[in-house]
Parts: sequence; C-alpha cells; structure tokens
Amino acid sequence: MAHVRVRDVVLASMLVAAIAAADDIATARKELAATGKLRIGVVSAPKANVFFVVEGAGSGPRGVTVRLGDELARTLDVPGEFVAFHNSGEVTDALEQGHLDVAFFPADDERKKRIEFGPAYVLFESTCLVLGSSDFRTVGDLDRPGVRVVAGEANTTTFRSVARALKSASVVAVPSVGEAIAMLRDGRVDAFALGIRRVFDQEGLQSTAVAPDE
Repeated sequence: MAHVRVRDVVLASMLVAAIAAADDIATARKELAATGKLRIGVVSAPKANVFFVVEGAGSGPRGVTVRLGDELARTLDVPGEFVAFHNSGEVTDALEQGHLDVAFFPADDERKKRIEFGPAYVLFESTCLVLGSSDFRTVGDLDRPGVRVVAGEANTTTFRSVARALKSASVVAVPSVGEAIAMLRDGRVDAFALGIRRVFDQEGLQSTAVAPDE
C-alpha cells in the first residue's frame, strides 16, 4: 500500500505540473503571439551557423535560429513567420518598434536598455579575422593609427565592443556580412571583427583569427 500511495503522489504531482505548464504556455502565447502568429527576426549571412541564417532561392531561411524559432512556435501552438535582416541592429529596431515578437542576437548593456532578453542559447568568443597573408597576430596589433577594422553596422554589439577595445584604429560600419567580407577580400580594410569565425568558409577566403591579448 505504501508503494501505491507514493505512486499516486507522483502521478498527482505530474498532473499539477502539466496544468501549470499549460497555463504558462497560454500566458506566453498571449504575450508573444498576440496577433495569432509568432513573428521571428533572424539575421542572414553567406553561411549559416549558431546565429546567422542563409536564404535560399524559393525557400525560407535556414539555420539554428530558424530551428529554435520553429520549436518556440510549435510549443506555443501558433504558426511561425520569419523575417530576415542584414544585421542585429536592424532586428533590434524592428523588435523595439513592435514589428517582431521574438528574435535571436547577442546581448549587451546598450541593447538591454531597449528590449528584454531570455536565457542564452549559446556562448562564444568574439575576435578579429585577417587575411592569411597579414602580419597581424593579436588584437593589440590592430590597435594603431591607419588600421581599418570593419565591425558590422553601428547599432550592433560587435561594433560597440570593437569601438571600446580599439582606441587608435579606425572602426568601419557596414550594413551586412557580405559587404564586410568583400571589403576584407579587396584590401579596403585590414580586419573583420565578428563572433562567428566560420562565416568565411563559403567565400573561399584564406583567413586567420587573431588572438586576444594576454
């Protein structure tokens, strides 16, 4: 009989948890998908990874954040609608203005003043990428007059971080990853600051990540 009572308590607890979860989902659906669908902001680039998505001809965006968005929409039991942007600054503006319901992008103190963040789904280190023929070996090597570092659009965490770290080099803003890649390839800049290192693979660039200063 003791075993039966324990089992009954467990089953009752599971039922209470299921009811609570259903209430949580209903609340989340009301807060996140008030229009009846979940509008999800993503950032496109030449190669997909844990942050960027790729957009194929005749198909929707593909990448980790698309899968996360699909799963969130499924959990809320609403259709998901993806909107792709060139950079995280554009996504921040769209989310703050109410054109999106959720999005995935790096967090920093400036962005936290404008929008609310949930738990992190991935952690990574940012660095700078240079061509394989470059003499730069550390981030400190880049911080000198005459050096140009492209760091995405001005309203991004990467740009703000690089601008704080590099006092002497010129930090250049561009609206998209594709344009930044072209600038590095053509020699118009000396380095490209970005958190996701493998974005260069598809472009065939011989690139090297410079090491953080000790």
